[in-house]
Amino acid sequence: MKAGTIASLLCLVLVHEVDIPIKGQLTATLVADEESGGTWGAQWLLENVPMTRGDASLNSEPSDMVQVLIGHKGKYRLNVETRHPGGLAAIPVEDDAIPRAVQVAEALKKLQGWKLDTPPDVADAIARAKSRAEGQERTRGKSWVVDSTTVNVGVIRGGVQSNTIATHCHMEVDIRTPVGVTTQDVKAKVEEVLAEMELDREELELEWAVCLESAGGSRGFRRPSTARAWRTSPSPTSTSWNPSSGTFLR
Repeated sequence: MKAGTIASLLCLVLVHEVDIPIKGQLTATLVADEESGGTWGAQWLLENVPMTRGDASLNSEPSDMVQVLIGHKGKYRLNVETRHPGGLAAIPVEDDAIPRAVQVAEALKKLQGWKLDTPPDVADAIARAKSRAEGQERTRGKSWVVDSTTVNVGVIRGGVQSNTIATHCHMEVDIRTPVGVTTQDVKAKVEEVLAEMELDREELELEWAVCLESAGGSRGFRRPSTARAWRTSPSPTSTSWNPSSGTFLR
């Protein structure tokens, strides 16, 4: 990321020094909270600094040195809280806050592999991304991730000691959705799988801490007609997929 920052700043300087003709304004934005969802970085800038809302954006995230990004998967962090009246371990109960959290985790895992129709204008790029993923050792056998949902239960904390029944459990779930799935779609799907559980919803609380909708194609990615590109050599047109950030490229 440091290299990308330097490259962006150098590009800005060169555009000025070489006096490259551009229409409109070229603005560089530098943020530092990508891993926490961008609430106080990119999102804050878009909501509070008008000049950062451009017709097009060039992101220097180092996904692949010979590729150009055209979209990304959606990223959601779902916080789950389960509760139980509690008690002493000597008097067992059928369940408590921790098993209830496990039930929720198992229900959410049903979203693994779930997808909707891919927007036609990015279908070819995603197909090439899947093919390229199969050709790389670290992603071989995982190409389905490109156009499908993934679910990871990354954090679970519950109880205070072994001789008491847990009254509370906290869980954090990472959900990545493919292009073509909106925030409304994924929230509705979560409610659908949770409705299949025999669990009192008053003892279950959900918080959508991060909601970054997928971008790409007609349902989220807009190619401005006025955008102009300047380069000194031709760019490759092959496609790849970045497993760490869920981006697909061409």
